[in-house]
Amino acid sequence: MKRKFAMLLCSAACMSALIMCTACGGSGTESTDSSIDFVQSSDAVKVYLDGGNIRADGDGIETSGSNVTIKKAGVYIFEGTLDGGRISIDAGKDSTVELIMNGVSVTSADGPAVYVKEADEVYVTLADGTNNILTDSEIYTEENGETGLDAALFSREDMTIRGSGSLSIKGNYKHGIVSKDNLNIESGMLEIKAVKCAIEGKDSVKLSGSDITVSSGSDGIRSTDTENSEHGSVYITGGSINITAGNDGIQAVNNVYVESGEITVISGGGSEAAPDKAESDMFGGKFGFKNTDSTTPDNGGTISGKGIKADGEINFTGGTLIIDSYDDALHSGGNIMVSGGETTITAGDDGLHADGEALIAGGKVSVLKSYEGIEGTKVEISGGEIHVVSEDDGINGASSDDTSPTDNSGGEIVISGGTIYVNASGDGVDSNGTLAVSGGALFISGSSDSANSAVDYESSAEITGGVICALGSRGMAQNFTSATGQSVFLTTFETQDGGVPFAVSNSDGNVIVMFTPEKSYDSALVSAPSITDGKTYTLTTGGYFFDANEFGAALSGTSGGESVLSTVEVNGSIVGDGFGGAGGFGGMHGMLGGKAPDMQGSEIPNLPNGEIPNLPSGDRQPPFMKDEPTPD
Repeated sequence: MKRKFAMLLCSAACMSALIMCTACGGSGTESTDSSIDFVQSSDAVKVYLDGGNIRADGDGIETSGSNVTIKKAGVYIFEGTLDGGRISIDAGKDSTVELIMNGVSVTSADGPAVYVKEADEVYVTLADGTNNILTDSEIYTEENGETGLDAALFSREDMTIRGSGSLSIKGNYKHGIVSKDNLNIESGMLEIKAVKCAIEGKDSVKLSGSDITVSSGSDGIRSTDTENSEHGSVYITGGSINITAGNDGIQAVNNVYVESGEITVISGGGSEAAPDKAESDMFGGKFGFKNTDSTTPDNGGTISGKGIKADGEINFTGGTLIIDSYDDALHSGGNIMVSGGETTITAGDDGLHADGEALIAGGKVSVLKSYEGIEGTKVEISGGEIHVVSEDDGINGASSDDTSPTDNSGGEIVISGGTIYVNASGDGVDSNGTLAVSGGALFISGSSDSANSAVDYESSAEITGGVICALGSRGMAQNFTSATGQSVFLTTFETQDGGVPFAVSNSDGNVIVMFTPEKSYDSALVSAPSITDGKTYTLTTGGYFFDANEFGAALSGTSGGESVLSTVEVNGSIVGDGFGGAGGFGGMHGMLGGKAPDMQGSEIPNLPNGEIPNLPSGDRQPPFMKDEPTPD
């Protein structure tokens, strides 16, 4: 799996490099994101717009009433105001056209404000320091056999938008920008309001350095080609993107790649508009059975209100991503891969949902609100800092057949690295198949409800390294089925209040692990490399800890003023049976188990005392996303 993950990341990086290379060359014009050199060119044709009047100082322009058409390859500089007209490009299939907007306002009386009918490549350049406006009509009528036009800026060909000026687009009929081929937005400041989708590139959408603000009645940004397996993807390699969308924020029928940039998405009215999932889902999500779409209360129809949705993969390698979604924040019909950047999620349904695998290898992922935090047929965490708050399961390895509430098999959770904090009202970590922990640090504040457990699995759970401190209810508590290189114990006690520090210390009084859970608990499942056979450990609550981070967590440190909760005598590798074990529940003072094997298989051999230095800190109560206006 690690090799597969690395290959996928490499593929994404290569694709990104290819995008940048394509954007820099291969045309008869030179890309620039500052002042436009073509303005100084004696070959450029200048076109002056004055109400319904059009004047051109060169060849290649045809006019008909308030409509102007570019008929051959070249560079054209437009400025002025055009009322009730349109700028069209019909220059032949082998032509390259540069349309420079040097302070242009076009309001169409019928159809698009700018229409690219035929060319090889078209560049729309926003001249430095200029403001440009495109507005289409509310009703389109067919003319000269033209069908399918549906956007204020509509192109049948590859189109690149660039420059350092600004462009404001209002799509009154349906969409803001549509390209039936590839759409590349390199630079410039764009503000787009659309009745339907704001930005669509059928073959692809590539955003590399622009400042984009979107308000749309349906999807914010999307790519739609289902006929070619290499098409239908969205690529983001930079820029600032702010989306308020009635449906999905970003949607692709193939893949979504995010390499860098600052992206903010509010989709479907945000998480506050979502119904109570626990009431609407009779199975509570515990069997991987739930609706993938949502019904909005205002229109009664079934929509998709996801933050980022891809039928293929979502690959997030860098940048900043903030999502407030009515439905899932990240939803993939294939795999989700996170290896860098910072993601902050507030979701009405799942935080990260993959029909395939959810893989996290780095970066920071904060799921501040969700029904289920992270879900996939396989969830693999090998790095990064992860914070999950969920109404149901925090991390869920779901069945591959999520259409049957009775199929509990096939899920898998693998944790080999990273630092993970889970605050779940359902199961903290729940695998419908197997659970394997070999590294990292996992802190769980599980449910106080006896019908849930901090750790839950269907068939087996093994630990060979890393640290786990899982606090929750004893009612359904489960211990691991095997432990190698370190011991694990499950113990129960009188109910303890949340918000109070909990710690485990060795016989020398040194703290091995400390954590402050959010909710009350009466069981603890604990393992670390330094917890071994033949030793006695003391559990304490209250007091104060000098070395804990903002989550009240640390893997070493000093304390004072705490009271002893219980002691555990470790006699074997697995101490204490739980609900899924051979019999009975854990007791307070250490239960019998098998003899632990010699230390082996740990992936953190340089941490013989169970210490992981520089444990990432976090914000226990990150600021909630501010309310944003709904789309026009």
